[in-house]
Amino acid sequence: MKIIILEHALAHYRKDVFEKLINHPDFSIEIIGGEDFKEIKSLGKPYTSFPYKKTSFLGHEFYYLKGIINYISTKKPDVIICTGFDPHLIHTILLFIAHKIILSKKFIWWSHGTTGNQGRLGFIFRRFFYKNSDGVLVYSQKGRDNLRNMNVDTDNIKIVGNSLNNEDYGFLNLNLPTSAVNPHKKFTILFCGRITPSKKIDVLIQSLSILKINHQIDLKCIIIGGGDSSALKTLTKQLQLEDVVEFTGAKYGNETFPYFLNADLFVYPGGVGLSLLQAFSFGLPVITTDNLILHGPEIELLSPGKNGDLCKDEDTEDFARTILTWHKKIIENKLQIRVNCIESIKEKRYLPNDMYQTIIDFLNKKLIKHS
Repeated sequence: MKIIILEHALAHYRKDVFEKLINHPDFSIEIIGGEDFKEIKSLGKPYTSFPYKKTSFLGHEFYYLKGIINYISTKKPDVIICTGFDPHLIHTILLFIAHKIILSKKFIWWSHGTTGNQGRLGFIFRRFFYKNSDGVLVYSQKGRDNLRNMNVDTDNIKIVGNSLNNEDYGFLNLNLPTSAVNPHKKFTILFCGRITPSKKIDVLIQSLSILKINHQIDLKCIIIGGGDSSALKTLTKQLQLEDVVEFTGAKYGNETFPYFLNADLFVYPGGVGLSLLQAFSFGLPVITTDNLILHGPEIELLSPGKNGDLCKDEDTEDFARTILTWHKKIIENKLQIRVNCIESIKEKRYLPNDMYQTIIDFLNKKLIKHS
């Protein structure tokens, strides 16, 4: 059975899952995508990618993957698995119409299962495409609930979770420290991600000022990430936190490992995604915003009070209070907290092999049984 998986872009963090899929013994799977999409650069060979054509209309940006229709028509796949329905991606709509409606072949979405931001009309539009597909792979329970609210058949929905590559998980690659907090080491907070205004790192820095002034905790905060950090460095200087906050610039892959190993707490004031998963893989509890709309599906791994917490969005006082609470918790029970973080990954099956196997099980159920 020939299957084509079409991604917006072939993200590097999905490499291990992709490799397993294309080497599956029973399915002939090809994975293709855009050359890049919104700053996501695609993997190279053995994958095929196509350039995007972008156009604007009524204040919206629309994208079309040049050459994709002709390419897929020559391949004649039995099944298309298309990542994420989005009305701004014109080629995905055309492929659905051609492959599913005209040719009556199998079409599966691989989606976050969100309701979108296009109002009632957008909701109806999404519901049509999801309900008339042969299945939807979603990342989280929330996505599943959204699809059920669209009256998508429950039997057609499968939660697959998410994952990084095996090489990015702390507990899979390293012997994590087995000792409690070193009383002679500064309590270390870590942020790791691209520096943009949406990450709200200024909230973290201001909360550190509150802690320094009011609680005299011996803190260190490491901020890892590329991007424009000039405003944050100015804020750090204004708040006299040069001795507390360190900006490392961009770090990639195992360059970040020493920082994760040395940290006690991971704080991400904006919407968090796979960074939460990587922090948990090193046994680091995560503090982030309670504005759940901002987060990726990975937020379902967080159990407040057990492996991290949610703070009032952009509330520096609440972030400071929560950091203070976790400072005490970690000193008292760091090893159990580490176990909680890692177990959440295993329980939710946020590992590449689990993700791969869930997809294959769903394909076996939906395709072979009905072929």
